[in-house]
Amino acid sequence: MIHKFLIFYSWIIRVVTFCLPDIPIIMRFRGSLYFIFNKNNYTNIQVAHSVVIVGLENFDMQSNTYIANGCVIIANGRIILGKNTIIGPNTTLVSSEHIWSEDSYRNAKSKPTEIFIENGCWIGANCVCIGGSLLPKGSILAAGGVLNKKHTEINSIYAGTPAIFKKKIR
Repeated sequence: MIHKFLIFYSWIIRVVTFCLPDIPIIMRFRGSLYFIFNKNNYTNIQVAHSVVIVGLENFDMQSNTYIANGCVIIANGRIILGKNTIIGPNTTLVSSEHIWSEDSYRNAKSKPTEIFIENGCWIGANCVCIGGSLLPKGSILAAGGVLNKKHTEINSIYAGTPAIFKKKIR
């Protein structure tokens, strides 16, 4: 029941605040509305007007996090965004996998998985992060990248489909 309430609650926030401009004070207000029921007291969570979040009960963000326009976050499994994280425009995070059942993927239940974006990461525009992936501390996922597994090199650039290690940045 809590899941259905939170889906409705997310929709209400999106509808009520959609026409408000994307300036920092309004985006912080929107972020505080999304996470008002979160037991952690994080500050400066900025969420743009066209972000879609499904599964607030499985989604956790820490302080100084920014989610840009057009992002879609479907948290059937756990999604954790670390401190000082930037999510670029039109990025999709989906923390579940489809399972084959009988004759299709459509009728089967999805399998929840986890996505971890550690502290200080930047996910570029038009990226996809799927369940079972990890972006290590201080790393960048280059624009258009697909994060599909756990990476270990901190302070690095990952790019491509699927994302692979490119180089250290510090």
